[in-house]
Amino acid sequence: MSLSPRTKTAIQSVVGLVLAVGLLYLTFHRLSWDKIALALHTARYGWVVGAMAVYVAAQGCRAWRWKVLLRGAVPADQPVPIGRVWTGINIGFLVNVILPRVGEVVRAVSVNRTTGIPLTPIVATVIVERVLDTLCLGIILTLGLAYNAPELNALLPAKPLPVVGQLDLLWLRNLALLGVLTVLVVLALLVTRPEWMLRTVRSLVARVAPTRADGAVAGLRSFIGGFAALGQPRQYLPLVLGSLGVWGGYLTMLYLPLYAFDLPQTYGLHPSHSFALMAVTSLGSAIVPGGTGAYHFLCKVVLGAFGVPEEPATAYALVSHAGTTLATVGLGLVGLFYQTVALNRRSGVSPLVPVEVAQG
Repeated sequence: MSLSPRTKTAIQSVVGLVLAVGLLYLTFHRLSWDKIALALHTARYGWVVGAMAVYVAAQGCRAWRWKVLLRGAVPADQPVPIGRVWTGINIGFLVNVILPRVGEVVRAVSVNRTTGIPLTPIVATVIVERVLDTLCLGIILTLGLAYNAPELNALLPAKPLPVVGQLDLLWLRNLALLGVLTVLVVLALLVTRPEWMLRTVRSLVARVAPTRADGAVAGLRSFIGGFAALGQPRQYLPLVLGSLGVWGGYLTMLYLPLYAFDLPQTYGLHPSHSFALMAVTSLGSAIVPGGTGAYHFLCKVVLGAFGVPEEPATAYALVSHAGTTLATVGLGLVGLFYQTVALNRRSGVSPLVPVEVAQG
């Protein structure tokens, strides 16, 4: 029996809540609350405010990068206002705090409603943006493990395990590097040889599920236009700079709050440690709404591998997560207000219904 999308979302929400509660318990179990309170009392919160400002700037870079992708996927006479794109991103991230991944759908609908751009190219560019983010995260994971593998290896079992033997994070680094190269090759083929890729997908799917081959090709063709910007060499620099702005901002946003607790000075932390923090916490936070619990637990574990005691590591996790969440919610509320103003100019149209449906 297949479940309805609403039921699946409800189940995912319940599972995420249970995981969040369990991970929060593991994070705070047996910690000294007095030491955590002292760390929070003596923290210099100006660093956290600075991290929130960097986050706002990173979201601006994300909006700019998405506009570049949209510009390549729509006709030249179709306006792509950066403000409407920025609004959609912030609303989507706000929804992701509660329902991971649902925000991607919400931001696509938001941009469709406020700009009139058809949903198909919007969804296509959202998928491309997720691919670019996966590529960037793979690079961060590779660099984080390359710089910090000895410390992180201390978290693994010291004795060899049956069948797999001695665990070593170097294999994960190599796997991440292989993933990055694979994504680059696929992107290159989609941009330079789209018809060959369509034929290849049809052939591969036909061998496994012949009745779904046409659907798979139609689905790939429907969003392949989202890669149009990648086929224009003049757009490479904006996309690279936009990605550097997004992920450089996120890394800086993780690193600055460390100074609120003097962790770099006391424990010798340096910017490369933020690569490990970003890689590990991103992987964990993807399965829990807003990263609650997963982010805190993983911060404590990773910082512990770098010699930071549990209490200041947990205090850092609390403050950095709260700062990011506040910034996300604040930007999302501003985005909702801006969207309402924009939609008021389109009388009689619900902000939750795509333009194609409303006009049909």
